[in-house]
Amino acid sequence: MENKNNIKLVPLEWNNSEHINNIFNNYPELDYIILSECLYEEAPFDKLLLTLIKFAKFYKKCKILFCYKKRYIFQDECIEKMKNYFNIENIDRNEIYQDYRDKYNYQFFKIYLK
Repeated sequence: MENKNNIKLVPLEWNNSEHINNIFNNYPELDYIILSECLYEEAPFDKLLLTLIKFAKFYKKCKILFCYKKRYIFQDECIEKMKNYFNIENIDRNEIYQDYRDKYNYQFFKIYLK
């Protein structure tokens, strides 16, 4: 990364309009959205999906990277539901940090709004 000062961490509760509007108003451009371990409970998935759709529509050039450790059957169902709105590409294992590359229970994706 060229300039680590450009990294910002801000609160985001899934589908929370105040959080979403705060981000949209204060950060007109984003390069990446990185999601990690967001599929550990089934209940908030619909809110996560709505949030991702809003962000993908607002930040059209932003790359969305998504990873999770495969633990539950519902995770596959969530990914299938995401495919209704997003194109989902597996990230090549050679592109992944060595410590996680050989742990096949970790799933890594790039997602793009259809």
